[in-house]
Amino acid sequence: MSKEINLNNKYRVLLTEVLPYELPLMLDNGGFYLNMQDESLQKIFKETFVGKLKDWTIPYDYSVRKYGGDKSRKLSLMHPYTQLQCVDFYAKHDNYMLSLCCNSPFSIRYIEKRAKCIFKKEEDNNEVAQNFQKRVEIFDDEIEKYYRSYFSYKQYDMMYKFFISGDYLRLEQKYTHLMKLDVANCFYHLYTHTIAWAIKGKEQAKDLIGKTTFENDFDSLMQHTNYNETNGIIVGPEISRIFAEIIFQRIDINVLNRLKKEPLSLKLGRDYEVRRYLDDHYVYANSEEDFRKILEVYKEELQFYKLFVNESKLEFLERPFVSDISDAKREISELMSCIANKWLKKDDEGHYLHMVNNEMKAFSSVVNAFRSLTHRYKQKYGTLNRYLLTLLISQIGNEMDCDNIPDASTGLLLMYTEIAFYVFSLDMNASASIKLCRILEYLHRWAENCTDKTALLEMENRFYREMKRCLDIYETKHLENDINIEVLNLLLCLSRFMKTPLSRTHLVKIFSISEGNKEDYERLNYFQICTLMYIIGGNISYEDVRKRIIEEVNRRLLVDCALWHSDNAMLFFDIMVCPYVKKQEIKQIILKVYGCSESAYGKKYKELTKTNRWFFNWDKTQKLSEILSKREYHSAYE
Repeated sequence: MSKEINLNNKYRVLLTEVLPYELPLMLDNGGFYLNMQDESLQKIFKETFVGKLKDWTIPYDYSVRKYGGDKSRKLSLMHPYTQLQCVDFYAKHDNYMLSLCCNSPFSIRYIEKRAKCIFKKEEDNNEVAQNFQKRVEIFDDEIEKYYRSYFSYKQYDMMYKFFISGDYLRLEQKYTHLMKLDVANCFYHLYTHTIAWAIKGKEQAKDLIGKTTFENDFDSLMQHTNYNETNGIIVGPEISRIFAEIIFQRIDINVLNRLKKEPLSLKLGRDYEVRRYLDDHYVYANSEEDFRKILEVYKEELQFYKLFVNESKLEFLERPFVSDISDAKREISELMSCIANKWLKKDDEGHYLHMVNNEMKAFSSVVNAFRSLTHRYKQKYGTLNRYLLTLLISQIGNEMDCDNIPDASTGLLLMYTEIAFYVFSLDMNASASIKLCRILEYLHRWAENCTDKTALLEMENRFYREMKRCLDIYETKHLENDINIEVLNLLLCLSRFMKTPLSRTHLVKIFSISEGNKEDYERLNYFQICTLMYIIGGNISYEDVRKRIIEEVNRRLLVDCALWHSDNAMLFFDIMVCPYVKKQEIKQIILKVYGCSESAYGKKYKELTKTNRWFFNWDKTQKLSEILSKREYHSAYE
């Protein structure tokens, strides 16, 4: 007999709806989620902002590399105080949000229902079940990991799933032409007031200005997340995508209704079909004339909502709709099969039949084949390297999942190391960095299980060499104002298991901090400060760097209106529980931020440090594999 544990509380919004995916490996809302369910921690959190905030907050805007490496895109880290407002908004309006997102026949990614998170608790706990859902004890980090999203999605939660679906094949069977249509700078141009136009119509919406309605609440919330701006919404959080989806659902209906009326008289399912994944539109038809009519209607309907077609990305295709990317990925899969057939076949006792005696020769064979197919299909490395890294994870992971991890030769492990680093270096981005970190974590564990005890040392030496090579490439190619999350992730990952730490020379160079220069520390951002503190830890040889960081944190938090900014707010709470900050240093920050007396300090300190984590995860005892699994489970929006 079993009992159900219902873990569906409103604070799960914090885990999945309010942060971008592209964040440093050790940063997420796991601690914040748990803390907000503790009455005293929520109380001290809210007290921190009393008299220090207006109705709105200022997000931390940062740039990450686009795939291809030649451009950046801006993402935003929402203020934690506003994140709590999102929690209450979902709790109040989630059912209505669902009703607004199920009306369009075009959309292939929309919220369908509230996702459930219920686990079985076995009353007979003599034997711990292998399956997570039958576990007797549910740990906090496991709860956090298995919340993938607040809502479940229909039809496809990821774009690539449409391209491998039967629906995609049937559309090609039925229609001879395809038009790809993209909205220019969609999120940056979305006018927040248009949410009311989409739901109530423009005229009625103007009559309801200032009234308490769902659409006005949503409009205000999106403004509050973004400096009270009405032109544009923050990019990255899932709540922004839902906001946009509601507007696009209305545009879909308007386009559908106009196309079926005379003089156009185009019937959905007979003359055309549309598949829309947020702002990416795939329009199918049998004539260019129909495309012209459909495109004109789309342009007019989008313009009403102050949106525009991205003319540079407008694309017209004829059957077959198979892209060069699809063919290239098929060949990459075949390449990985060749690796498995050549190097991973085993005898009846589970020993590898062939050894990699020259890892550089094997490595060169693989990467040259990858380079060749990339050139042949006229693709950028950035469109394919994440796919190859994903297949590497799968292939190495399958070997690691054996009951008895096979005894690998050093050459095999080094071959995989060389391939992974090389492919990553071709287009370094946040998503690819998480994949590389998983590969390195697998290989390190594999080396630890080898009978050849020199394998681990050789592996770490190769990690160190290739890491420095990637960093050198990064230094010459990185774009100004990029946050370099991919480099931060690599540093955080390798700091967990490298016996030889990164040299001071390299660390100073990566973070651009010259000896004793205050201005250099002022340029460090929230992500870099936390990462640098994590890496240097309690190493006394970096005491001067640690002190400079604390001085900069003090300066930053004591600026007028400092806590309006999301990065400063999160930094404050993270510094409170950082194990590398001395109690006296924390005391000085508390006294100044709260303006409290010496006698009141003790109570504040005790309340703030009741937890050991707010946003950045300082815990170096948590397994790296668990941290990576959590990030992989909450996959990037692609």
